[in-house]
Amino acid sequence: MRRTDFTLLELLITIGIIALLAALLLPALEKAKQSARKASCTGNLRQLGLAINLYADANDYRLPACRSFSSGVITKIDGINLDADPGLISHLPSLAEALMPYVENRMIFWCPGETDRKYFNSDGSSYEWNYFLNGLKVDQKTYRITVIHNLKDPVFLMDARPFHGTGQRGKNYLYENGVVQDILKTELY
Repeated sequence: MRRTDFTLLELLITIGIIALLAALLLPALEKAKQSARKASCTGNLRQLGLAINLYADANDYRLPACRSFSSGVITKIDGINLDADPGLISHLPSLAEALMPYVENRMIFWCPGETDRKYFNSDGSSYEWNYFLNGLKVDQKTYRITVIHNLKDPVFLMDARPFHGTGQRGKNYLYENGVVQDILKTELY
């Protein structure tokens, strides 16, 4: 009986083929992971959109008044600038604090694209609330927010940073009509 052992050359060729296949598959796997994170983020934003509507129904049809991530950003409630009194801003709840009674799971506030969880750990949410909406009545939001932002459709929430890639297309936006897109739809006057 003849014994068939692998030669060193055959072993090196097999290892090379495996390395080549891995090099071809890894970028595709990374794209699939990024796509899955983006889809999960989209689902979270839709659920938070429902929570915003539940909040408004329970609060005389007013949207929540939440503080912004950035301290340098103008914070308003119903059109009144609160920057003049920093004490008022510090008493505003975060987005997560305002909407937590209307969601089942705290992880809905986490965007899977935020791998370092910086915003989620510090503010309880990876999503930024459109602070121009603070305290507005639901029937006032479309006109007033469209004028403020030059947007075709007002934005409720967005990723705090471009977690899903580079540039503007790396963010997901939740519009007031419940649509989630990665494009900021602007309308120039």
